[in-house]
Amino acid sequence: MHRPTRIPQALVLASVLLFAGVGCHDSSPGISVNIAAQLRDSAGGSVDLAQSYESDWDRVCVLGPYSRNADARTALGFDWDAEGKSAIGRNDGIALLLFVRAKQVVAYAEHPRNLGDFAHLSGQCFPRAQARFYQRQPSKQGAAAGLYPKGRP
Repeated sequence: MHRPTRIPQALVLASVLLFAGVGCHDSSPGISVNIAAQLRDSAGGSVDLAQSYESDWDRVCVLGPYSRNADARTALGFDWDAEGKSAIGRNDGIALLLFVRAKQVVAYAEHPRNLGDFAHLSGQCFPRAQARFYQRQPSKQGAAAGLYPKGRP
């Protein structure tokens, strides 16, 4: 059985700091650090977003690279300035995680795809109780494989 590659803590911190330093407007950079730590601690196996961001939120929505404000509106059900508040419209190295309470984004994270890739879930939202994800296959060449919702094929 092939064991997923562990992500060194120094690489996690350096990657998050690099993204924070290149013009990202991440309201909660600690979210990405927490996601990467969960992947590391579970040997690349799983992430529970309720543990990554513990404040009050009802659902999390994902926007993939090159998403626009119209994509945010479709996913969220209300207007939110994804293009103005993040680099998602021009950066294919991140996925935008939007933590929502009622009709308000309470936090968001420009999560580096090499530290857990949510991009293929673009446009989807997950209730807090179902915001648990796993990797179907081991990471390749040091990059994290795609994360999938637990309980779904």
